[in-house]
Amino acid sequence: MLSVFMRHPGAADAVVSAMPKNKALLAAEFSPCRRVYAVVPDFADEAVKRFADAGLRTMRMALDRPFNTPLCSAVVPAFRKFTDGWMRMERQIDAYSCGDAGLMSRKVRTARAETAARWAKPVRFAETIAKMHDDGYRVFVEVGPRGLLSSAADDVLKGREYAVVALDSLNRRGTLQLQHGLAQLAAVGAELDVTAMFQGRPVKRLDFSSVLSHELRRDSELRLTRTFPRMTLLGFERRLTGAH
Repeated sequence: MLSVFMRHPGAADAVVSAMPKNKALLAAEFSPCRRVYAVVPDFADEAVKRFADAGLRTMRMALDRPFNTPLCSAVVPAFRKFTDGWMRMERQIDAYSCGDAGLMSRKVRTARAETAARWAKPVRFAETIAKMHDDGYRVFVEVGPRGLLSSAADDVLKGREYAVVALDSLNRRGTLQLQHGLAQLAAVGAELDVTAMFQGRPVKRLDFSSVLSHELRRDSELRLTRTFPRMTLLGFERRLTGAH
């Protein structure tokens, strides 16, 4: 697998279109400026050279299976057997598929087939995030490790009204980043019950209305506004001061 980074959307596709057929297949589209290709091993060095000649940066990934490409079509029946035993109930909430960049069916039989078929389709992450935004979603929470997809979502949604929150990060310990993430969600108006986070732990309740001066509260609001420049922090001052 070869990850390709570009400054201009479409630059990598232009390079791949000039390569011999089926030497490099799109496996994932994470953002307008990042693609992942499954490259035939004996063509890998040549592919890196062609991307470099076009001014594109590449990174080889420690993955030697062409997942999420038509080359995996042969294993779809095996995944279908797995989904037949795993997916038994109709979903109660909407779920989007990065294989089709849209809503998955709520019908169990159809959802099983869609889930299995995804292994032979490119991951259309960028299109899926854009589709979710078009459907009205504004706050995106990454619950996976390291928070790497959050930056991709930022690239996709640039210029729109949104907030992206990562619950894990390379730069902070797990629990600390989780707390930061929950605080960011609270700042954009999410209703949270964090009782379980502090059970069995020494905690101290803070009365912001008496501890913080008005100037400091105002500074906190400004810093949060910079963190989420496209979100309107409705009622933030009221919540901080405890006013009703």
